[in-house]
Amino acid sequence: MLGHHHINLTGSHLGVLIDCEYLPGHNWMAFAACYSLYKNLPDAQAVVLVRRGVSPFSLFGWCYRLGVPLLQYCRDLKESELLNNYEKVIKIPPTVMALRGFKEYGLLGPESVKSSDFPTFVDYAGGCGRFVLSEWVNKPEGPFRFVDRLTTGELTPNEIKVIGLWGQMTRVFEEAKQQ
Repeated sequence: MLGHHHINLTGSHLGVLIDCEYLPGHNWMAFAACYSLYKNLPDAQAVVLVRRGVSPFSLFGWCYRLGVPLLQYCRDLKESELLNNYEKVIKIPPTVMALRGFKEYGLLGPESVKSSDFPTFVDYAGGCGRFVLSEWVNKPEGPFRFVDRLTTGELTPNEIKVIGLWGQMTRVFEEAKQQ
């Protein structure tokens, strides 16, 4: 760890490990997490960690196409050794997205997307608008093209931002998967 650098608003000196299983749903969720980091914490370093598995789908190819480091593993890892050039390394599940610039209390963990606070990281595992994770977790396609079906009249600002980001990433995800 560097010790003398501080994480700034754009995520400089912050390493983010996105911890996934080799599953179709984790493929699009990890993409959404990376996209949100690119948009809101562009100087943070994302690494997609994938526990090896078997699937009839070819997954995580977008990582290579977009230059996102991908590490597949089959045993426990020491995360601190993966990004040792960063002031702080955090590990998040693929259901977490960065919605704002870095705030020190963002290291305490993500808040629910339904929260009325304005955290750096939110988790949509408990739902987001009409999005229900259990309906999407096994699908190779994310909800990106269907954002108009996910909005309700009672969305928090965080839900609006997540659904907005999903809408923005539709074309990028489609292109990155195909190449």
